[in-house]
Amino acid sequence: MNSTKPDLHQGALDLLILKVVALGPVHGYAIAKRLERVSHGVVQVPQGSLYPALQRLENCGLLAGDWVETETGREAKFYRLTRKGRTRLETESQGWRRLAGAVSLILKMSKGGAKCGPGILRSLMFLLWLVTGANVQAQNSRASSSASYLERGNEWMAKEEWDRAIADYDLAIAFNSRGAIAYYNRGLARRRKGDLAGALSDFDRAIELNTRDAKAYLIRGLVSYTLGEFDAAISDFTAVCEFDPRNPQAWNNRGKARGERGDLVGAIADFDQAIKLDSRNAVVWGNRCGVHYLRGAMESALADCDRAIKLDARNADAWNGRGLVRQKKGDLDGALTDFDRAVALAPQQVGFYSNRGRTWLLKGEPERALADLNHAISLNRKLDEAWVNRGVVWFLKEDFAKAIADFDEALKLNSRQGDTYCSRGAALLAQDKLAEAEADFARCRALGGAPKPDAEKLLLEMNRRKR
Repeated sequence: MNSTKPDLHQGALDLLILKVVALGPVHGYAIAKRLERVSHGVVQVPQGSLYPALQRLENCGLLAGDWVETETGREAKFYRLTRKGRTRLETESQGWRRLAGAVSLILKMSKGGAKCGPGILRSLMFLLWLVTGANVQAQNSRASSSASYLERGNEWMAKEEWDRAIADYDLAIAFNSRGAIAYYNRGLARRRKGDLAGALSDFDRAIELNTRDAKAYLIRGLVSYTLGEFDAAISDFTAVCEFDPRNPQAWNNRGKARGERGDLVGAIADFDQAIKLDSRNAVVWGNRCGVHYLRGAMESALADCDRAIKLDARNADAWNGRGLVRQKKGDLDGALTDFDRAVALAPQQVGFYSNRGRTWLLKGEPERALADLNHAISLNRKLDEAWVNRGVVWFLKEDFAKAIADFDEALKLNSRQGDTYCSRGAALLAQDKLAEAEADFARCRALGGAPKPDAEKLLLEMNRRKR
């Protein structure tokens, strides 16, 4: 009996190619032969389908190709997976595994066994369609199926059922791999779930399919910002500012990213523009307050934070920002009042406890400082300033071993803080570890810090005695 070889849907072919290339650099002919061999002859990809797919994947930045001379002396193009391609492979594979698992359950059913729901039946129908190939008559049916899955995914999103929404968006994409909105919505669901790499991949694809989608650029920029990829975030927010120059959110977000990159002048300019477009947005006033603080413009910072609080008394960041300004100006009681309010509004914000702890430290109340700093570190062990401040508390309590341990942790997280080397050097000096203290003070000076005069004086005296 003659067997027919199934045609592959574009999305399936792309996924299989990415999987083969992920195993190592390989040329096109070898990709086709490997697919045929591993599938025991079931998957056969003609050149007329393979090479356009390879070119498409390379144009999308999922593959990179290099011309290499082979053993026969001829040149062949060897393909390798890019970082973007590896992310796409991982995210798309998850959707296929879910579908394959559903079909496996159905095929294992015995007569009179458990009934399967309509969602699983639709998954089975999709896979059957995949391996039998699509014909022209099925185009309208597939579009209708994609739209129905997209709609149901949106319903799950409204209920905050992220996994179920993602499963339906997987199916919408499977039926229509050129639908940008399905990738965009799945990216939103993945972002809410915390899968930022998957979200980034989906927004990449949505933008490939619709290069003028300002919303996709905006959310992708936010994901990049969360991942600490500030240059990528700035690029995306800039695109939104060009597409939609009256979008205050885009200007505000670019201002935040510029502030993180140290471009404080650019950040202020962006916040100014955002405020011109929406002068009642408390968040923007609070963000500009923070940049004025970093620039040392305390009066401007105080005015902006006051304005933010007036517009929205529940803006915890604005209370925290004003607390920092008051702390800098020496108004420690006012700073504590503001930090108390910030903590009450956002009790999981680790930085608020650290800032309040430092204020208690400045007021000469180390025990209250220690309580706040311990709590900050319990919430997030990656906040270097909390370790530094607690190290100072231990130093004042003359527990130099604990102080050194905390300064060590802070420097593991941020090795470019000169003052932290100075603080650790002082603790080492108190333990008579002269050589180690000298090394820390040298690093401190190299990074722009300056040891305290008393520590310098003690170091000189100890060196004199040593000689």
